[in-house]
Amino acid sequence: MKFPLGASSILRRGAQAELLAGPVALLVNEQPRVRAVNETAARIWELLDGERSIATISALLAEELDAPAEQIERDVTGFLQQLLDSRLVETR
Repeated sequence: MKFPLGASSILRRGAQAELLAGPVALLVNEQPRVRAVNETAARIWELLDGERSIATISALLAEELDAPAEQIERDVTGFLQQLLDSRLVETR
């Protein structure tokens, strides 16, 4: 089931996933299955604290990357939707 996300959605990292070795991979359910991530995805993961909204995370990244906020928000939302669908993050 797909859960639609919006700019005000707040997510937190799932208890069954963790970032390994910086922007390399997510360990899922303590299994050898990993998901490779780039530096931006790793930064999004770091910012998922259960307090920040997608809009807040997007604004921080847009400033850090000196990129258009609207594009960053679309990209962040798409990435987080994938993680949510994979049950690697949870809505608060």
